Amino acid sequence: MPSVSDGCAEDITSNQVWVAVQGDKIIAGLFLVPQDGFMKLANLAVHPSHGSKGIGRKLIELSENEAKRQGFDEMRLNTHVDMPENIQLYQHFGCAEASRRENTVSMKKRLRDD
Repeated sequence: MPSVSDGCAEDITSNQVWVAVQGDKIIAGLFLVPQDGFMKLANLAVHPSHGSKGIGRKLIELSENEAKRQGFDEMRLNTHVDMPENIQLYQHFGCAEASRRENTVSMKKRLRDD
């Protein structure tokens, strides 16, 4: 399974980033990357000790609201085939599986009804 921190330094310097902080510690992060025609949710991570507190849900809502604010009608993301809990979480929030290729599950969600 891939490390959740792979590529984070580059993501922080070149993309849109939000963090959730408790005290002086970062407990969650969100990375968005505007693409041609859609917003990519590049990374969403919550520290394991802060799981099941609704932080991930709030960050997903933030990502969708920010994508709409920036004029995007669609959100896309990739997750790992060996992370079925992530696949289920994104499906719970309205994402549909678009494709599978090797270890990658690609998902997408329409943000506006036309």
